[in-house]
Amino acid sequence: MIRMLVTRPEPDASETAGRLRALGIEAIVQPLLIAETLRTTLPPADGFAALAVTSANALRALHDRGELPRFLKLPLFAVGDRTAALAREFGFAEVVSARGNIDDLVRLLAKAGIDGPILYPAAKQQSGDLAKALAPYG
Repeated sequence: MIRMLVTRPEPDASETAGRLRALGIEAIVQPLLIAETLRTTLPPADGFAALAVTSANALRALHDRGELPRFLKLPLFAVGDRTAALAREFGFAEVVSARGNIDDLVRLLAKAGIDGPILYPAAKQQSGDLAKALAPYG
């Protein structure tokens, strides 16, 4: 039997393990990180033209804080299909998936012709820098 170590934070680790088990792969769940929502103030939604998310955890954090409803009218650009699906579940009507990674999201946002600032709720420590990657596009 194939074994796979799943190191994603919860609840994603258990979801991934479930999909692996359905494929006959033994999944060993050992998260290396814990997603924790930090206390911070958020700007008003009316100052933004769109919302960009590189992780479902960003949406969960907004939801857990009770902040999500005020951002639901913004178009949402998600890094991948799972994050896009969660955005739709949470009530976003206009959702576009980059269907890949942060580089794909950068290309999508650069081509989208968004007229105004983009809100990017993200982790304190990130694997990629969306703002820096978008800087050449204005």
